Parts: sequence; structure tokens; C-alpha cells
Amino acid sequence: NGSKMYITNISHADFMCLLAVTDEEAGHGGFSQILVPTDLAGVSYTLLDKIGNWGSDTGAVYLEDVRVPVSNTIGEIGFGFQQQMMQ
Repeated sequence: NGSKMYITNISHADFMCLLAVTDEEAGHGGFSQILVPTDLAGVSYTLLDKIGNWGSDTGAVYLEDVRVPVSNTIGEIGFGFQQQMMQ
């Protein structure tokens, strides 16, 4: 569960790569990268009313009780922070 603001092209995305807390007690070792299809139940978004740059939309994405299979994990569980820093 959670939300994220200022997502570019959210209305066109088929999936998103999410860095999620999967172990609250593990510090930086408690993050995992997960591929989340945007058509799953509980995934929604709203678009912002922007002043300019209308060539791409920008919005907020909301996740409410979204269930994603473990097979959607990118890399190893608990190594998401390290993966993100290597990018």
C-alpha cells in the first residue's frame, strides 16, 4: 500500500518497476525491486493539471492491497537498494 507523486506517462504504462520495502527491520537490505503490472486490482492513478509540457502526462499512482507474485521480483529479494544504486 502506498502512493507516489510525479510519475511521467503513468496513463500509458503497462507496468512499473517499484522499489518496495519487503523487510522493515533489515535497513537497506530490506528493499526489493518488483515489476508491477498497472492493470492489477488496487492500482490506480490520477493525472495532474499541468501548466506546460503537455507532450507527456504526469500523475500520481496509488497502490491499495495490490498482490504481486514473487516471480515478479527483479533480481534477488532484499537486494533492491543495491540494484538501484548500481543504476
